[in-house]
Amino acid sequence: MSDLEQDFDKVAEQINAKVKEAADALREANRLADEAGLPSLIYTQWTSDDDSSLQDLDKEARQKLEEDEEWDGESSPLKMKIDKIDVSDLEGEIQMAGWSTSSSYC
Repeated sequence: MSDLEQDFDKVAEQINAKVKEAADALREANRLADEAGLPSLIYTQWTSDDDSSLQDLDKEARQKLEEDEEWDGESSPLKMKIDKIDVSDLEGEIQMAGWSTSSSYC
C-alpha cells in the first residue's frame, strides 16, 4: 500500500468518526424535538398535513395567537414553533459535503 493510500485511510477514518458524531448529534436533536411534540425539525408539506389549520383553533387558542407579538398573521402555532429551530448551518454543511437538501421544503 502506498503512502498516499495509507494517509487516505487515516483521513477516511477521521471523516467517518466526524460523520458519526454529527449523526449522533442529529439523533439527539430529533429526540429532543420529539419530546417537545414537534413532528419535524423543519416545516414541510408533510408536517403541514399534521398541523391543525388556523380555522380549527378554538376561540381561546385563536385569541392567544392573535395576541402573540411574533405571529405573522398566517403561521400556525406548529409552524411558529418549528421556525424557531435554525437548521441553516446544518443544511449549508450538508450541501458543501455534496448532498442535496433542495427537497427539504417541498
